[in-house]
Amino acid sequence: MRFDVHIAKPPTLISDSLGHGSRRTYAAVARVSRSSGGFMDVVAVYSRGYCDQHEEVESLDRLLGLLVVSAPVSFTQITLAQFPEDLPRGWEAAWEAVEEAVLVLPE
Repeated sequence: MRFDVHIAKPPTLISDSLGHGSRRTYAAVARVSRSSGGFMDVVAVYSRGYCDQHEEVESLDRLLGLLVVSAPVSFTQITLAQFPEDLPRGWEAAWEAVEEAVLVLPE
Protein backbone atom coordinates (compact mmCIF):
# COMPACT_ATOMS: atom_id res chain seq x y z
CA MET A 1 0.00 0.00 0.00
CA ARG A 2 1.23 3.49 -0.83
CA PHE A 3 1.17 6.39 1.63
CA ASP A 4 1.51 10.09 0.86
CA VAL A 5 2.72 12.45 3.56
CA HIS A 6 1.96 16.17 3.46
CA ILE A 7 3.75 18.29 6.07
CA ALA A 8 1.11 20.77 7.23
CA LYS A 9 3.32 23.03 9.36
CA PRO A 10 7.07 23.60 9.41
CA PRO A 11 8.88 21.60 12.08
CA THR A 12 9.28 23.06 15.55
CA LEU A 13 12.49 22.55 17.53
CA ILE A 14 11.49 21.11 20.91
CA SER A 15 14.88 20.08 22.31
CA ASP A 16 18.53 20.80 21.57
CA SER A 17 21.25 18.96 23.45
CA LEU A 18 25.01 18.73 23.26
CA GLY A 19 27.35 16.32 24.92
CA HIS A 20 28.98 13.40 23.17
CA GLY A 21 27.62 14.64 19.86
CA SER A 22 24.57 16.68 19.07
CA ARG A 23 20.87 15.87 19.09
CA ARG A 24 17.97 18.07 18.11
CA THR A 25 14.39 16.92 18.54
CA TYR A 26 11.61 18.30 16.36
CA ALA A 27 7.85 18.02 16.02
CA ALA A 28 6.05 18.34 12.69
CA VAL A 29 2.33 18.16 11.89
CA ALA A 30 1.48 15.97 8.91
CA ARG A 31 -1.46 14.43 7.08
CA VAL A 32 -0.88 10.86 5.94
CA SER A 33 -3.12 9.59 3.13
CA ARG A 34 -3.20 6.08 1.75
CA SER A 35 -3.80 5.03 -1.81
CA SER A 36 -6.88 2.97 -0.89
CA GLY A 37 -8.50 5.98 0.82
CA GLY A 38 -8.52 7.48 4.27
CA PHE A 39 -6.11 9.68 6.17
CA MET A 40 -4.50 10.25 9.56
CA ASP A 41 -3.38 13.56 11.01
CA VAL A 42 -0.27 13.07 13.11
CA VAL A 43 2.33 14.96 15.10
CA ALA A 44 5.65 13.37 14.20
CA VAL A 45 8.40 13.63 16.81
CA TYR A 46 11.83 12.94 15.35
CA SER A 47 15.49 13.54 16.07
CA ARG A 48 18.43 14.71 13.99
CA GLY A 49 22.04 14.48 15.04
CA TYR A 50 24.81 12.12 16.00
CA CYS A 51 26.49 10.52 18.99
CA ASP A 52 30.27 10.09 19.05
CA GLN A 53 30.85 8.13 22.25
CA HIS A 54 33.64 5.55 22.38
CA GLU A 55 35.13 6.72 19.06
CA GLU A 56 32.12 5.41 17.10
CA VAL A 57 29.76 7.81 15.38
CA GLU A 58 26.11 6.79 15.44
CA SER A 59 23.39 8.63 13.53
CA LEU A 60 20.44 9.74 15.66
CA ASP A 61 18.31 10.64 12.62
CA ARG A 62 15.07 8.75 13.28
CA LEU A 63 11.37 8.97 13.92
CA LEU A 64 10.77 8.71 17.66
CA GLY A 65 6.99 8.59 17.76
CA LEU A 66 3.71 9.58 16.16
CA LEU A 67 0.81 11.14 18.01
CA VAL A 68 -2.26 10.21 15.98
CA VAL A 69 -4.68 13.09 16.52
CA SER A 70 -7.24 12.32 13.81
CA ALA A 71 -7.84 9.03 12.10
CA PRO A 72 -10.44 7.04 10.15
CA VAL A 73 -13.83 6.79 11.81
CA SER A 74 -13.22 3.12 12.59
CA PHE A 75 -10.30 4.16 14.82
CA THR A 76 -11.42 7.10 16.95
CA GLN A 77 -8.96 7.10 19.84
CA ILE A 78 -5.91 9.32 20.17
CA THR A 79 -2.80 7.15 20.09
CA LEU A 80 0.86 7.69 20.85
CA ALA A 81 2.67 5.28 18.57
CA GLN A 82 6.24 4.48 19.53
CA PHE A 83 6.47 1.63 17.03
CA PRO A 84 4.79 0.94 13.66
CA GLU A 85 2.62 -1.79 15.18
CA ASP A 86 1.07 0.79 17.54
CA LEU A 87 -0.65 2.44 14.56
CA PRO A 88 -4.19 1.48 13.52
CA ARG A 89 -4.50 -1.77 11.57
CA GLY A 90 -3.57 -1.25 7.92
CA TRP A 91 -1.55 1.89 8.67
CA GLU A 92 1.62 0.29 10.05
CA ALA A 93 3.61 0.96 6.86
CA ALA A 94 2.81 4.67 7.18
CA TRP A 95 5.58 4.84 9.81
CA GLU A 96 8.29 4.53 7.17
CA ALA A 97 6.59 7.05 4.88
CA VAL A 98 6.42 9.64 7.68
CA GLU A 99 10.01 8.97 8.75
CA GLU A 100 11.22 9.44 5.17
CA ALA A 101 9.25 12.70 4.82
CA VAL A 102 10.40 14.33 8.06
CA LEU A 103 14.07 13.41 7.75
CA VAL A 104 14.39 15.38 4.52
CA LEU A 105 12.97 18.56 6.08
CA PRO A 106 15.49 21.35 6.59
CA GLU A 107 16.76 21.96 10.12
